[in-house]
Amino acid sequence: MPQFFIKRSDIVDGIVKISGDDFHHLVKVRRVSPGDKIFLRRTDGAGCEAKVLSVSNSCLSAFIEKEYPAETESLYLTVYLSVLKGANFELSLQKCVEIGVSEIVPVISERTVPNLRGKTDQKTLRWKKIIFESAKQCLRENVPVLSYPLDFKTALEDSAGEIKLLAHPDGNISIKSILRENNPPFSADLLIGPEGGFSSKELNIAEEMGWTIVNAGVNHLRGETAAIVIPSIILYEWI
Repeated sequence: MPQFFIKRSDIVDGIVKISGDDFHHLVKVRRVSPGDKIFLRRTDGAGCEAKVLSVSNSCLSAFIEKEYPAETESLYLTVYLSVLKGANFELSLQKCVEIGVSEIVPVISERTVPNLRGKTDQKTLRWKKIIFESAKQCLRENVPVLSYPLDFKTALEDSAGEIKLLAHPDGNISIKSILRENNPPFSADLLIGPEGGFSSKELNIAEEMGWTIVNAGVNHLRGETAAIVIPSIILYEWI
């Protein structure tokens, strides 16, 4: 069973009440009933085992039986991900959540295909829901942060990671050498391009602003593939 996220303030005298979409999923889909055990996760990362006490038409009450402390995150990895076409971007969001990315920043670069004009708020809400549901399904301790979409230069300026990597097939430095020649940092930022890659102008700007352009190997990866493979490699090596 997937976990369900709650706030600390949702627990009163050891009892938590669940309504809305999570209530519907638990009762209508999972068919939980009084006496069943469910797993909850507070937004601060602590885990909770709870026993269902009662189910009404719109609310479920459960008693918190055990709590587990949150683990300390060893690497805060932010992925600056250029917006991809349709389902490819949503797939990338799901997989970034599953592999352990801490924060995702959608980026509008020079060759970004989707036009978000007039749709940014709507899209951001949908993406947040996808991230939230994915975090529930993969039993993450927390829900990754989704930032509001940024243009390319603003994204570069927004970065605060100790190490800043821009993935590009023509990068002169392999990501393998970067990862093995540097001690694991507390935070790292990774920038991944759109279907058409980054322009020469964008690459020059990124280098001027302290980003290291790296390649992931001999093959050219599609955007949605890079969004899965490269963060996985970073997290494998540095955590």
